[in-house]
Amino acid sequence: MLDAIEIAGRVITADALLTQRDLANYLVERGAHYHFTVKGNQPKLQEDIRLLFAQRGGGSPYRGLTPRPWPHRNAPHLVFEDGSTTT
Repeated sequence: MLDAIEIAGRVITADALLTQRDLANYLVERGAHYHFTVKGNQPKLQEDIRLLFAQRGGGSPYRGLTPRPWPHRNAPHLVFEDGSTTT
């Protein structure tokens, strides 16, 4: 489906069902950015993300983040100082 549209420079979001390495690689190859939802069904990936946050300086993984409302639903998401986000 994404082959038919220009996605370079765009941000693609996906729920946990589509949080897959193949899709991430495809998006990067096409020049897109992505934000994926990660849930407990991928415990290794969840742990890798936790460790990545810990490497950002220890303490709370949310330090330096500004909460903003999620534009498509009532669930919150967080925005990093560099503009990247997490849900």
